Formats: sequence, C-alpha cells, structure tokens
Amino acid sequence: MLGSPGYGTAETPALTFPEFGTIRDTQPWDRIARDNAPKLTGGHVPDLRKLADAFRKWCGEKSVKPDAVSIEKTFAQRPFAVMPIDQLARFAQLVGVVAARLGAVYCISHTVT
Repeated sequence: MLGSPGYGTAETPALTFPEFGTIRDTQPWDRIARDNAPKLTGGHVPDLRKLADAFRKWCGEKSVKPDAVSIEKTFAQRPFAVMPIDQLARFAQLVGVVAARLGAVYCISHTVT
C-alpha cells in the first residue's frame, strides 16, 4: 500500500500506469476509473482507452512518470478533469441537431391547419 514500509521494494512493487492501450480489466486502474469517473447517461463509465490516453497525455505535459510513487492517487484525482473535449463537442452537436429537428417539427405542426 502507498506510504507503507517497503512500498516500491521487491516485496511490494510500485505500480506503473500502462504505457499504451486501454485500462479495461487491468487492475487496479480499471477499478480506480470505475470508482471515480463521472458516470455517463445510463450509468456507464467513459471509454477507458480514451480516459487512459488523456491521462497519459496529461502526465506527459506535467512530466509525471508512469511509475511515480503516487501514480494511482494521481490517476484517481486527475483523469476525469482531462477528458478529451471531443466528447463534449459531439454531445453539443447532437443537442443542436435534436433542437433543430424539434424546431422544424414545431414550425411544421403549427403552420398546418
């Protein structure tokens, strides 16, 4: 356990965040993400590959090594604030399309007598 005597030794190896790929079914990263990620519609967690890639990018920008002493704590606190904006942009685009269609339906329904 982090901070306990022997942490990071041969008896208790330090954790390393995976260098590539998804963290799905990769413990403890999968569990940390599922416990801490804000849930999407339907109670689903965000795409774990995108989340891992965003965290790796953030680590690179901040010079945080994947085997840093408190990498699991950092991951639990950070990855959800650095999710790619493209997901938000896609959601906004979808909302705009739905609103435009609803507006068109509203206009059509109120012009037909």
